[in-house]
Amino acid sequence: MDNDIKSAKIFQNKYFVLSLFIIFFVVIRSLHFPESLNFSFDQGHGFTRILEMWNNKEITLVGPASSISADNKQLLQGSIIYYFTLVFALLGKFDPIVSSYIFMLFSSLGVIPLYLGMKRLANYKAAILMAVIYTFLPMFIDYTRFFFGPNFLIPLSTILIYLMGLYKTKSKNIYLFLIFVYTGILMQFHYQVAIILIALFFYYFLEPKRKHWIPAGACPQMGAGMTKPLLIMIGGFCVGFSPMILFELKNQFYNLHVISDYLFISSKQHSGPRLSFFRIDI
Repeated sequence: MDNDIKSAKIFQNKYFVLSLFIIFFVVIRSLHFPESLNFSFDQGHGFTRILEMWNNKEITLVGPASSISADNKQLLQGSIIYYFTLVFALLGKFDPIVSSYIFMLFSSLGVIPLYLGMKRLANYKAAILMAVIYTFLPMFIDYTRFFFGPNFLIPLSTILIYLMGLYKTKSKNIYLFLIFVYTGILMQFHYQVAIILIALFFYYFLEPKRKHWIPAGACPQMGAGMTKPLLIMIGGFCVGFSPMILFELKNQFYNLHVISDYLFISSKQHSGPRLSFFRIDI
């Protein structure tokens, strides 16, 4: 009986649990790592561009082109993809295998904010379940050995969950602000984060914890009923997405024109209407 109690206490110890998951995460992905590594033309092209930026001490507001294009123009992603990749490239001395392995080690640390965030958002069992999925799901095993821009979102999204957990338990506006700053940063990696952004916006705008209202008449141009959380969410996203906003302002809203052409002009060349720029055609 005493041994059962001691075992239960051990598994309730967050340091032990987190260490166990991290060890499993690294060991599983380390098996046959070079043979399982996916490093193709896109990754090689990105490494070449990053090496060029590093050698020329170049600073840029815009990143690589996405697969979305219209009228011979491609939708551009955020420059954070280059700078984030550069960290691992430098640590690995631009060796694809070493750099990818370091990224995998970094991804293993995502268990920590995921576990702690889910404990705050839900409970201990939910935290364990999410840690199990993150560590052992075959799809995640493959993606965390695939050193590619969109896959960066897997470990980085765990920090978003942690911030959401902090806001739920502490209800401070600074955490709401950080949630949307961070979502803006994530959206520079891939525009499908817009789905998460919209979901978060409606969830936090409609949730019952709203407390701070801007009095009617205090800001007439906004009208009565504009809430402080609304301003916090919009402001936070603008801060996180600011490099791309600056790029748009400097380049006559290049990306917006590409999206508009993709949705409304290039769709005429297809048999059916295009719903969105997320590659969903009907």
